[in-house]
Amino acid sequence: MMGGFTQIFLFLAFNLSLVLNNDKEITSKITKIMPLIKIQTSAPIAASDAQVNDLLKSLSAKLAKHVNKPESYVMTSFEPQAKMTFGGTFEPVCYLEIKNIGTMSPAQTKAMSKDFCELIQMTLGVPQNRIYIEFNDAKGSMWGWNGSTF
Repeated sequence: MMGGFTQIFLFLAFNLSLVLNNDKEITSKITKIMPLIKIQTSAPIAASDAQVNDLLKSLSAKLAKHVNKPESYVMTSFEPQAKMTFGGTFEPVCYLEIKNIGTMSPAQTKAMSKDFCELIQMTLGVPQNRIYIEFNDAKGSMWGWNGSTF
């Protein structure tokens, strides 16, 4: 028969493991949602609506793949004809903002930078050296959706 101290210790250890497992479950669910990619550009847009839609669809699929999340939660935004400068000139420029619940690793952000800069240069004609990308890891409690937060 176990002593009182041993029983209390086992009880606490068991309950702690339940809390930790539940926390892992919650964390796992949170990290599967909410990527966002937002593009602002001063580049003259000669592209048709269909071409812009194709760009947004491509960005959505690529972002989902890079952060290993379902595309059903990816949001894309495109803001053309923004008044912008870079390096003191008005030559075409592009700013991308990528937000994600969870942590993006340096390897992920480097791969995304390469992939998205190539796509923007190819699609919008903005040289890669005139593209800034801001990567933001977000807490679930700081993003609202469907009347609640993540």
